[in-house]
Parts: sequence; structure tokens; C-alpha cells
Amino acid sequence: ALLLAMRIILGPAVWRGTIEALLGGGTAALPVDGGGVRAVLDSSARSSTLQGQANQAALLQPHPTPTSVQTQVASLQPHPTPVSMQSKALPAVSKPERPLVKLDMEKLAWIHIPKCGSSFSNIVISWACPDVPEKNFVDVPWIDASWNQLRGQLGGDCVKKLELGIGHMPIVEHGTRHNWKRSKGHFVGMFKKPEQRILSAFKYGRHGIGGKMPLSQYARRTAGCATKMMIGKNCNDDVALQESDLQRAIQRVDEGFAFAGLTNEWELSVCL
Repeated sequence: ALLLAMRIILGPAVWRGTIEALLGGGTAALPVDGGGVRAVLDSSARSSTLQGQANQAALLQPHPTPTSVQTQVASLQPHPTPVSMQSKALPAVSKPERPLVKLDMEKLAWIHIPKCGSSFSNIVISWACPDVPEKNFVDVPWIDASWNQLRGQLGGDCVKKLELGIGHMPIVEHGTRHNWKRSKGHFVGMFKKPEQRILSAFKYGRHGIGGKMPLSQYARRTAGCATKMMIGKNCNDDVALQESDLQRAIQRVDEGFAFAGLTNEWELSVCL
């Protein structure tokens, strides 16, 4: 219902551009008014597949001046919010008495793209089970163990039905969890600009790969992470994505997600 309303407001062309940007585009900004999900999915996918075009990983190559990965990471981080903008911060709101969007709890599937907000688990819990006291929250990064412990303490039908134990599992065709046919319309997730996600994952021990792989190689290996996960592949799978893969990923976000947020617009996304 939420995504349908956004499509109506933005119009089909702008909405389509929003999804494509999040599924791949690395350097474009992702405004909430239409630059969003399409940008993140699009350019990272294209950069890992389309020969002859500027590779997304090339943007992450060390420049002559910086002398460390930390310098590169810092140079690509969002600038601090101006004081004039901070005064316009959204007011705090109380938790809803019931979920604002009707979803089947047992079909709910969180697509947790690496480095795209593990704390979103607490947003899901607060939305799905508003009776859970605010003092009880999932401790990241140990989401599974923390949530299972809370479930044992709290009890109740809601927390028993809500499953968060998914790691970084992609959408799949078989099985129960994250099954496309079973959970279509019940997927939720947060998306991040590809170059920011890659740098964050690299700094976090080369997430999913480890070792001493240089940044440029790691960037090429993990390019198109969000797109991969939409079509049944793992984030770090060493595969060459095609244009058809990107289009399929866009379609799945458009048709299968009840909620898609932007990490760089966290407050606004969560308010939806």
C-alpha cells in the first residue's frame, strides 16, 4: 500500500527511476523525492557488467593525495548537516498502537543487505509488535542470538511469529524463508548508496570475504550487491551481472516490497 501510494504521487517515470537508482547507481545522490531505490541498484550492477563504461570500482581507487583507506572513507562520507537544517529535525512520535500496514507476520521477510542498517531489526520489532517495551531491543550485530533471547523472555504470539534470523539471505525461489512466491508483497529492507556500502563493508574487515584484498579488488567483487540479493545471489558472489538481472531486481523491489528505505535518509524512511 505504501509503495503504491508513492508510485501514484511520483508518477510512473519518476518512480521507475527511483528504484533503478537504488539497485545500482553509485555516485548519484538519492533524494527521497525520486532519486532513491533505482539509483542504488542500477549503477553498481551496470558497473560490474557493462564493458566499455566507466567501472564503479574505478571511482574507489586511491587518489594521489590520500594515504590511507580511512582517508578515502572519510572523503566519501556525507557532509555534516548544517545548523539551519538541524533545527528542522522531525519531532519524536509515539509508537503506533497497531501496525500501519497490514502484513502477514509469518510472511514478513527482511532483506538485510550488508552494512545497510542492522539496527533496522529494532524498527521491524517495534512496528510488528508494538507491545514490546522500549527497553527491550536487539543488540547488533548479534541479531539472531539477541532476538531469540528476547523472545524467550517476553513470550506472546507476536514475538513467537516474528522471525529475524536471516543473516544476509537473498530472495530465493525455494525454501520457506525469503521465498519470492511466499513473501511477495511482504519484503522490507533498507538500501544504501553503493560506494558508501562498499567502503563501509571494506572497513568492517572486508565483510563477507576477509583476508587482505585491496579496496579496488574488493569493490569489483562486491559491486551490484543489492541487485544480486534481489535475484537470489549472495552479496559477495563473484558473478557478472547482466542488464536483464538489473531489470529483474527493479521489478522485484517494485512488486515485492512493502517497505524500502534509504540509510542516508534514515529518519524520513522510518517515519514512513
